Amino acid sequence: MSDIIIVRRFISLLSDYGFKIAFGDTANTLFLRKSIQALIKSDIPIISVQLSRNEIEGLTETSGGGLFDVSCIDELGHHYISERN
Repeated sequence: MSDIIIVRRFISLLSDYGFKIAFGDTANTLFLRKSIQALIKSDIPIISVQLSRNEIEGLTETSGGGLFDVSCIDELGHHYISERN
């Protein structure tokens, strides 16, 4: 009988890296648009998302850094801006 070991790795969406991997795909923003719509609890679909890749390095090796700005527009023309830092 052989033992099978399954190793699963997860990337936290709360980390800068995880956020960028999950939401930073400029070719396909569907996941980001749907997530923002759910976050703001809106029935109105988000139609446009623009990602601003502003990044600031941490001052020390242990300090976090980075900014990731997201601006979007819904079907009614409402503008939303989010900053991840």
